[in-house]
Amino acid sequence: MSDRISKILEQWSLREPALTSIYYTHKLEENNRMGCYMRVGKRKIEYNPELINFLSDPALEEKLKATVLRICLLHPYDRQPRGCAANILKAASDLVLQPVYTLKYARLYSPRDFCLPEKKHFEWYAYRLMDQEKEFTNNAGFGNGEDGENGLGISGNEGERKKELSPVERLMLESKDETELWEEDDEMHETIKKRIEQITNWGSLPHDIQEAIMVAQIGRIDYRKILRAFSTSIISSERKFTRMRPNRRLGYKAMGCKHVMASQLLVAVDVSGSVCNQSFAKFFRVIRNFFQYGVEKTDVIQFDTEIKKEVLPLDKASEKIKSFVRHGDGGTNFQIVFDYYHEHRNYDALIVFSDGYAPAPTENVPPRSKLLWVIDNEDNFNMNKDFLSPLGRICFIM
Repeated sequence: MSDRISKILEQWSLREPALTSIYYTHKLEENNRMGCYMRVGKRKIEYNPELINFLSDPALEEKLKATVLRICLLHPYDRQPRGCAANILKAASDLVLQPVYTLKYARLYSPRDFCLPEKKHFEWYAYRLMDQEKEFTNNAGFGNGEDGENGLGISGNEGERKKELSPVERLMLESKDETELWEEDDEMHETIKKRIEQITNWGSLPHDIQEAIMVAQIGRIDYRKILRAFSTSIISSERKFTRMRPNRRLGYKAMGCKHVMASQLLVAVDVSGSVCNQSFAKFFRVIRNFFQYGVEKTDVIQFDTEIKKEVLPLDKASEKIKSFVRHGDGGTNFQIVFDYYHEHRNYDALIVFSDGYAPAPTENVPPRSKLLWVIDNEDNFNMNKDFLSPLGRICFIM
């Protein structure tokens, strides 16, 4: 079997120099225990000789080409969405690859299968597929039914199909072997990027896949890094003297000191109707993760064209997401948020969560280091970043 792959690589060295260069960043290994033809991850390409034996040479070459193209797109080593199942990672990779590269012997999932647009990035598709799978599970159930059925109308004993499955149902039944090795690897990420930067001959790869590969090399904004840096910059502490600790120089003859957290954070969330509950849920989860420690108090206010009366602590606000007032008219006024922040001078920093569609504030804007804009998705971020970024740091969440 390795001889068949070696012959393919010999041909590639002449007509597919780009794929050959990327292939040799990995080690080829045999694995007859996995349930798929071929997979990549952890800096190796594994193949199952028993399964591949049934493939023709063109089909085997296509399997290898698809695997190497996933490497070129950085999917096995890119940012992995938290809580994303292995089969969803593979499908999200398909949705990036399928519109830009045609395969003859294998069918990849298409964005049309899930009613999604083309030319989005890997992480964007992964989150949308997670949403669809969750929605299907909640609505239709996905557990063990009677007589050994799995809840999708397929008998566990006979394996007979009782109804035509939707793409989401097929996805939930697929093997997770193909992306089992995928994990974030910054070093391999950079190695692949450098190899791609050096490519001068793309061989037979069409322009669309070349463009997709180059776009994948452009680093996207990582909200985690921005939130971590913002958190570090605003955390402050106060020194208090105490006799419960010895003085470093004089011991218990003099008072020692302790440092207590003193930062207070204001979070303003846009409830005008343009931001969905799912985005609120993820935003509060992320904020809790990054500001749970080191901040003395975090208050949440709601706004659209006015400030809502209720001021909630972060924990209570995250519990009351569904009860947030939404008028649905989309009217938003950022200026009232900055006026509120200016009037309540006890806060050390401000985070504004919105879709970004509102006139830029002109007065009472805090220093850039004290303001963070969090936009609800990448499309809205791209539309509004130019006028919001001069005012403060900005990022988006998926």
